[in-house]
Amino acid sequence: MPRRSLDLALWEPLIEDRAFVPWLVRQPGPAEVARARHLTLAQAGALEDAWRANPAASLADLAPPSAQDAPAPVALRCGSPPPRRPPGRGRPPPGRRGAVRALQEKAVCRWGGRCEL
Repeated sequence: MPRRSLDLALWEPLIEDRAFVPWLVRQPGPAEVARARHLTLAQAGALEDAWRANPAASLADLAPPSAQDAPAPVALRCGSPPPRRPPGRGRPPPGRRGAVRALQEKAVCRWGGRCEL
């Protein structure tokens, strides 16, 4: 689909207070608003999928929500934390720290992913 430029200035006469002007689209009355169904996002998605297969599908055709669709319960307390490692683990022994630091200072990294010691 080719990209089209949309001139919003042409739409300004049709939009008033973030809604279409009343002479273009009739506003629902209080009774219609009260009678309107409130759908969740999941219900709206399921209804759109049902419309692809059957354009006459309605909410009554959809399966009622089951216990499997409910979100998993959240734990109110965390379990025990993982065991801590003793301090210093993963570091070189005290006699080698100077040697490791000297190697790190001599290392040269160049563009292209090559490192030389």
